[in-house]
Amino acid sequence: MPVTAQELKALHELHMLTRDTQAELERGPRQVAMRTRMTQQKVQEQEQRQQEHKDMKMSIDRKQLELRSLEAKLVNLQVKLNQISNQREYDAILKEIEADTAAKSVLEDEILELLDRIEGAAVAVVEAKGIVATALQEQKKVEQEVADSTKTLTIKLEELKAKLKASESIFPGEIAAHYRKIVESKGADCMAAIENGVCTGCYVSLTSQNLIKIKSGELLFCYQCTSLLYLA
Repeated sequence: MPVTAQELKALHELHMLTRDTQAELERGPRQVAMRTRMTQQKVQEQEQRQQEHKDMKMSIDRKQLELRSLEAKLVNLQVKLNQISNQREYDAILKEIEADTAAKSVLEDEILELLDRIEGAAVAVVEAKGIVATALQEQKKVEQEVADSTKTLTIKLEELKAKLKASESIFPGEIAAHYRKIVESKGADCMAAIENGVCTGCYVSLTSQNLIKIKSGELLFCYQCTSLLYLA
């Protein structure tokens, strides 16, 4: 009994559905991996914000220590200034006090600026933690969705493969062997419909003789793209 165009079309549709289901199944782990990378990036950004905040705090601690040391030095210099009777020594200490007072003013300005920056950095850390928390929730959601869809798609794929195997029994021996080679080589593109006398797999026109053969039920493979041909 010759193979009908409807049977071939149904077989091709099974091939394409199987391919699409397999692709969807493979897409799941990639989605999880992408979401994991995004979360890791957010974690790294949070760690960077935390390190910046920590560095600022260490910097301000050093500057405050330096300021206290400078203030203590100025107190000592003032005491010395009040006890000196030699004009030259007096002028030297006075200049040193002026220089240290200027340095103290600069330090105080730097500390005030750092205090403002630390406040902003603390806010950035809190925001980064929130972003990471959201990213982790999204990652968990995607992982669960992929896990659920994987179960469904795996069952669907096995059912499609079983239907495909049963549908392929329509081919006689020699044709079946050649068909299997094309399937292994091209997957779902192993078959191609004919539209307006043209192979939709490679868009090469068929000869009138081959069209007649196909219409009469003979199984032919495209000489150009090697796909098994059927009438759309």
